[in-house]
Amino acid sequence: MMQHEFTSSIWNFTEAGHGKSAAGIGAIVKRTADRIVAFGEDIVHSTYFYNKVSEALQSSRLFFM
Repeated sequence: MMQHEFTSSIWNFTEAGHGKSAAGIGAIVKRTADRIVAFGEDIVHSTYFYNKVSEALQSSRLFFM
């Protein structure tokens, strides 16, 4: 299997993601994932995403489904 190396990435927000209400847990999770990536870690799969975000958001309880 061929492996790809990425030199950069971006987070794409859709119009629906820009509501006028207070930030909910979804926005908090997105910002946390952005911060993790900004500090040099790669989020390579969903389990890693869940573990890193759960570790960073200890005051919230996340569920992996």
